[in-house]
Amino acid sequence: MASFTKIPANNKQGYKWRCVMEGPPDPVTGQRQQVARIREKKTDAMNAAQVVIDKLNDGLNTKKAKKMTFREAAEEWLHTYSKSGVKDATIRIHKSEIKILNKLPV
Repeated sequence: MASFTKIPANNKQGYKWRCVMEGPPDPVTGQRQQVARIREKKTDAMNAAQVVIDKLNDGLNTKKAKKMTFREAAEEWLHTYSKSGVKDATIRIHKSEIKILNKLPV
């Protein structure tokens, strides 16, 4: 369900539309997430908010996020981070730091 509000703006119409939609709950805290988007047309605002919610739903697996260990999360992060174009030396340093953190007692 979407909530729409007219807000004043300095455009030809004199107003814009603000659409607020309910997104998926936060995987860690379980709190609700609201997504707000502002556009000149009501349908554009709703479509923009829906796109963000779809992206959140696609990349979100709450059961996996709650059961994931630090070791698994660090490996997944390092794999994604290494694709971003950083230098090999940076990746090597992060690998050694993660290795040290994994050895620490809980």
